[in-house]
Amino acid sequence: MLKNFVRYVSFATLSMVGYSLFVLADTFFIAQGIGGHGIAALNLVLPVVHVISGLGWMFGVGGATLFTIQRSRGQVRRAQELFSLTALVAALVSLFIVAVCFFFRDPVLQALGASGELYHWARDYFAVYTLFTPAFILNFVMVSFLRNDGAPRLASIAFLAGGLANIVLDYIFIFPLQWGLAGAALATCFSPILSLVLAVGHLRREESQLKFRRFHFQWRDLVSVVANGLSSFMNEFSSAVVMFAFNQVLLSLAGDLGVTAYAIIANLNIIIIAILTGIGQGFQPLVSQFYGARDDCSVQAVFRLALVTYLVFGGLCLVIGQVGADPLVSIFNSQADPALAAMASSGLRLYFLSYPLTAVNFFVIYYAVAVNAPRSSMVVSLLRGLVLIVPYLLVMSRIWDLTGVWLTMTAVEASTALISIALIIYYYRRLTGEQSIKISAG
Repeated sequence: MLKNFVRYVSFATLSMVGYSLFVLADTFFIAQGIGGHGIAALNLVLPVVHVISGLGWMFGVGGATLFTIQRSRGQVRRAQELFSLTALVAALVSLFIVAVCFFFRDPVLQALGASGELYHWARDYFAVYTLFTPAFILNFVMVSFLRNDGAPRLASIAFLAGGLANIVLDYIFIFPLQWGLAGAALATCFSPILSLVLAVGHLRREESQLKFRRFHFQWRDLVSVVANGLSSFMNEFSSAVVMFAFNQVLLSLAGDLGVTAYAIIANLNIIIIAILTGIGQGFQPLVSQFYGARDDCSVQAVFRLALVTYLVFGGLCLVIGQVGADPLVSIFNSQADPALAAMASSGLRLYFLSYPLTAVNFFVIYYAVAVNAPRSSMVVSLLRGLVLIVPYLLVMSRIWDLTGVWLTMTAVEASTALISIALIIYYYRRLTGEQSIKISAG
């Protein structure tokens, strides 16, 4: 069991780290080649990036979870029909997003807070990135299904290859070719294309059960896919909400310097959230498989391993934030601006206090999805990702100014963790008691 757990979680985490390199590489090379205004402009566009990613994970995790449960029960054709439905709907949604972002580009950018010089920088990145929305969304879908079809290694290779390609192309497009933010966006967009090319090869393998089949469309199937994946969407959407809300508050409190300082923290946050997501996407296929086969003991073993992994990683992030804030900030502060260094370092130390609590919440989100209990997952996702953020941010920033801004996520995650801890106790008692692990959709 431990060997399988380590295999799935390590490969999934590597995949998510590869994904985080998309944005992190952009930030690093933009900081070195363009400067603080480029970072601030990128940060204004990142909410859209997170929404697109969230939709990809929603279809991918939601569809793949149902695929694994059906396959574990011997319903292979039914599982393949769900795969076909998920891929088709994801493609149609991605094309709709391309159209909206093309025809309503200026209103969307203005709503994100882009104005003046930052508007022109942000437009360059936004225009290129959104054209490749289908590649991003379908890549997330394919990687999710690969993990659930017994190919976590290939999923990791595909994602990491895309991330590495992004780093190389970022350097070429920003420095030798001098294409600015449009070049950074184009480099990022080549990454999911490469990942997709590698991932699609799995469909031709004889042992693969990922096959496209004709299916009769039923709304209840689509609702089930979305319901099981909605918490994954909310995890990404929460990052978009946080970035948008924080950008607006920081612009009013500290101007462009505040947005630039937050951009550094936000990009480090992307890596940590990617790893937390990777752990969840790693243990989810195992739990779903054992849940579908009604193997109570194996579900219990994965439950314990996953919870301990989350707690250890959350504690590690807390320590890194306190002892490594200055060197982490210096990586993105290419002009050695002392005001930026002071603001970002102080904010990073406070922001990183939230991660042990975030880890607890992520465990509940992915475990509940894995056992087909979308309502529990959604409650936690909505609380930490939408319901609490804006009121906490507005109140805390008014009372404690910048300190209140940096502590907002700790307060949000702590409030949500109260519900998560209760759910952990509930699920653990169900696993260790005499009752079956079969849990209703809530």
